[in-house]
Amino acid sequence: GTLTVGRPTVQNVAATGTLSADEVLRFAASAEVLSAHPLAIAVVDAARAKELPLLPAGQAKAVHGKGMYARVDGRDIKLGSATFFDHLPEAATQGVVAEQGQGRTTMVLAVNDEVVGVIAWPMRRAKRRLPRCRTCARWAWTRQSCSQATRRWWPRRWRDNWGSVRPGR
Repeated sequence: GTLTVGRPTVQNVAATGTLSADEVLRFAASAEVLSAHPLAIAVVDAARAKELPLLPAGQAKAVHGKGMYARVDGRDIKLGSATFFDHLPEAATQGVVAEQGQGRTTMVLAVNDEVVGVIAWPMRRAKRRLPRCRTCARWAWTRQSCSQATRRWWPRRWRDNWGSVRPGR
């Protein structure tokens, strides 16, 4: 997001079903290779770091803000947040609650409608906020500059030749 810094990295993969943790990561990465989402890239990078071979994937469909459906190696994959699933087994629910209790973001994986694992990574830290304008107390990132104290924080590309912030940009 625009208000956070850093790049997400997978910290924990927990198997809650019949597959091992490496198989959970392998199926998730095989489905996520079709996505350009930052969390998808983190899952694929984690699988590549473990040198797990990815399976052939196709027919991916993203559900905005929730997760995705995909077909991987002839199996139906459902991957996303816990709210994306109608019902989670007790083991998966406990895994999600435990990871979120430690300050991690979670993703749940189901293969052929069986929840098989939970993937977690640390929540990203927020960017440093810009100072408030001394005159009007607006945050500088609103791009409504009204004093020299705020203007000095704007990058050069947002200023014209006279040093003022261009309106409407």
